Amino acid sequence: MLDEVVSRYKGQLAFALCPTPLNARCNKYVPRDVEAFKNSCELAKTGLAFWRTNREALAAF
Repeated sequence: MLDEVVSRYKGQLAFALCPTPLNARCNKYVPRDVEAFKNSCELAKTGLAFWRTNREALAAF
């Protein structure tokens, strides 16, 4: 769906992605851990590290 939106509104929109782990271990605003998000701390760190290393390749990642 995002590819369609980008094609349709080329140059007229922007996305702001904010890796926010939904895990109480690394996000003080999450009241309790949920099994589905148990690895979100590590995944957010990995995404940020990838972005810092090669920003242009993040979309394909």
